[in-house]
Amino acid sequence: MSSESERRRAPRFNVTFRLVCDDGEEFANAVVINLSDSGALVQTDRSYALGDVLSLVPVGTAGEILFDVHAEVVRVVGEPDADGSQRYGLRFEGLTPRCIRAMRRLCEAMPETPEELPGSEAPIGGPARHGSESHYRIRTRVGGTPTTPRWAKRPFAR
Repeated sequence: MSSESERRRAPRFNVTFRLVCDDGEEFANAVVINLSDSGALVQTDRSYALGDVLSLVPVGTAGEILFDVHAEVVRVVGEPDADGSQRYGLRFEGLTPRCIRAMRRLCEAMPETPEELPGSEAPIGGPARHGSESHYRIRTRVGGTPTTPRWAKRPFAR
């Protein structure tokens, strides 16, 4: 029987940053615990099932490197913590070479995962669904400032 590290398709890096998970119905704040070209281990207060497909939107500094990645929940790790936080193994879907390069930059740029993870913080959000409020990063993505990249001015394709 192979070990967990032998089954992985890419090496994992213990880096942490915040992101928003959008499952098409609701949004949840999450914290990345480790990351690779093929997937991530994240912790969130929201419950997901195996096979759920999520849109991951990094926020803060990480959001300047990578904008939106789709991932499938492939593993539920252990039992929920006392505060309701749960860890999930995610496998990225449909990554382009450009996304893979951005993932590698994230691994180099983000801080190492601390012993105690930061908790979730408001505002919860993401791309607006069912009349909800968009995450602040989504609301401010399309801008007219000289520093706004050309790709950020294109409308979303869903």
